[in-house]
Amino acid sequence: MIAQEKRDKFAKNIPDNSCIIMVGKSEQLRNGDVFYPFRQDSDFLLLTWLDIPDLILIWVRRWSDMQWSIYSEPISDREQIWGTSRLTPEEISQISLIEDV
Repeated sequence: MIAQEKRDKFAKNIPDNSCIIMVGKSEQLRNGDVFYPFRQDSDFLLLTWLDIPDLILIWVRRWSDMQWSIYSEPISDREQIWGTSRLTPEEISQISLIEDV
């Protein structure tokens, strides 16, 4: 997958014993209860292949070991009732190929 290849290429340039935190974009309120169409940050999208709001990508490199994690807000009861664009942790992992969600 393209995102995995890009992450591997990027990881080669991360120094040992370092951490990088990348925050994806949030939805932007237009007025009242209407949001602008969502567009994820291009760099975040390239590395994760996830076009959903409010995600955080964390890389931790300890010596030669590289760990990738994605953090997402849980789906609230209100979002379950009214619908949401958020994905479950399993869906996020399946799309991004990052196991730690």
